[in-house]
Amino acid sequence: MKLARVSLLLAVLMLAALPARAQTVTVLDTTISRAKDAFDQIASGKLDRSSLTPALNDDMTDDVRQYQTTQATALGGQPRSFVPVAQTDVDGVTTTIFRLHFATGNLDFNFGLDDKTDKIAKLYFVPGPSL
Repeated sequence: MKLARVSLLLAVLMLAALPARAQTVTVLDTTISRAKDAFDQIASGKLDRSSLTPALNDDMTDDVRQYQTTQATALGGQPRSFVPVAQTDVDGVTTTIFRLHFATGNLDFNFGLDDKTDKIAKLYFVPGPSL
């Protein structure tokens, strides 16, 4: 869980440097599709744990999962857009930050895939910039 907190802090610091209307980055269509699917699963409260790395699966307690579901649904409905704004590759995990635009606000979705296993290694939200 300590690693998750450090990762969250790094993501928040990285996001602070992004402008509100960040440029998009080039991301594979399969990564976008998987991220959208993961978002839909989180929003529905039914996350497929077999798609997670063992470490993320261990960190994904019922309380964490419920908190993420609350975050994913707090702005209401489906995102109007799902835009990749940044991508990093750290310690064998490629993390893409997607800016999700809703009618009432923005949410940044951090979605990381393990480069070796192709399983989801990071999955969390950070409030996006104001509209």
